[in-house]
Amino acid sequence: MDKHRDMLTGLVLPAVLNEFLAAEHNRFDEIVIQQDGAPAHMHPRDHEWMQTLTDMGLEEKTKLVTQPANSPDLNINDLGFFNALQSMHCCTTPRNEVELIEMVEQTCRDCPLNKINRIWVTLQTVFNNTLGDVGGNQFKMTHMGKEKLEKEGRLPRVIDVNPIARYFLND
Repeated sequence: MDKHRDMLTGLVLPAVLNEFLAAEHNRFDEIVIQQDGAPAHMHPRDHEWMQTLTDMGLEEKTKLVTQPANSPDLNINDLGFFNALQSMHCCTTPRNEVELIEMVEQTCRDCPLNKINRIWVTLQTVFNNTLGDVGGNQFKMTHMGKEKLEKEGRLPRVIDVNPIARYFLND
């Protein structure tokens, strides 16, 4: 939990603040940082986290929330990349940390770029579906036949953003 807190306070929060301060029009009343429900993550009202926010004058403007159960998976690694890596080394069992690190690094080098592109397209589709369900998870996943589109040279790298996103930006 300490590493997670240190990363949030030392890396994530400064990066988020930098983006918000650099924005031309800061329309945002509150910054929400969402974490998944992993046991290593901290409670949203963690004393040290809250003290950091207070010290920075952000306690009223920043909120840490935990992702609800069964929430749409918006993490590219969980959505497909880890599965792709695992399928490439399904029968390999590293014996120690060094072998594990070497295996992951080699797998990353060996992962075909077209597979990574398909995963990114899937992530963009999940984002759009989540927007269409106003942040919910009661949508049916859009299937577009990525492999067929790829073979035909028509697989996009970027998916148009769901028009409902304009509603959120203009709120």
